[in-house]
Amino acid sequence: MKEAGSTSPDGISDQHIEASHWVQRHANPTSLIVIALLLASTWLGILGGRPNPVSVVETGEAQLTIKSPATLRNGTFYETRITIEPKISIKQLTLAISPALWRDITINSGIPAAEKEEFKNGMFRMSFGPAEAGKPVEIKFDGQVNPPLVGRNSGSIAILDGEVEIVRTNLSMLVLP
Repeated sequence: MKEAGSTSPDGISDQHIEASHWVQRHANPTSLIVIALLLASTWLGILGGRPNPVSVVETGEAQLTIKSPATLRNGTFYETRITIEPKISIKQLTLAISPALWRDITINSGIPAAEKEEFKNGMFRMSFGPAEAGKPVEIKFDGQVNPPLVGRNSGSIAILDGEVEIVRTNLSMLVLP
């Protein structure tokens, strides 16, 4: 019950009004520190969001350039661009990708479409027909990381002339939850 002459609302006593320890009077700084660390990690690109790295591998027959994300978030849509610059004429340009690289990833599209697609010698193979020396061929894949994937996918990408390997490189993607 309220005392006669008291100006405090019901349920507020004098101990609530009196000065207490500074920690009890202010908000806990932990939440502010957690938010600051989260913002700092995104600004630094620790959780992804950086420009896609470019990997270039060159042999006497061709140059292979791959632009693909190194760090992805689970469920993210992403793009991989593969540029092949033949230094010699290639009779049957074939792109070979190891299945480990695309484990738990859905490839939504590949442009241009391959003339022939197959799984052979442990690799996904896409044949694009002949390629002239000095004329770059650019292939774009749009993919999405499936929800079960967390961790690292690593594999290789190779360029072949029919069955003969011209150039190969390894690629790795880190997938965060």
